[in-house]
Amino acid sequence: IAIIPAVGAGLLPRMYYARQRKKRTEARVRAWPDAIRTLSSSIAASQSLHQALRNLGTGGPVPLRPVFVRYGQLCQALDQKSALEVIKEELADPVSDRVC
Repeated sequence: IAIIPAVGAGLLPRMYYARQRKKRTEARVRAWPDAIRTLSSSIAASQSLHQALRNLGTGGPVPLRPVFVRYGQLCQALDQKSALEVIKEELADPVSDRVC
């Protein structure tokens, strides 16, 4: 008799975190148009692409800020292309893959 509630209680955290992950992914997908507009305006203001990407960590859309803060940290240890590849793998969604 206790097996059914135990299985249910064991699945609750898994379902909760799956739902949170899905919400985070959807928020990032919705944030990409704003991020691209921010990138294009930064480049139009004579910043390099690297500087514009780093600025997304402080002034970009909120769902993408932690990712681009990490990009800035990775650029200190890796080259820009490798840092962008790591970010692309961490995001792991089709929209981010195309943009990156």
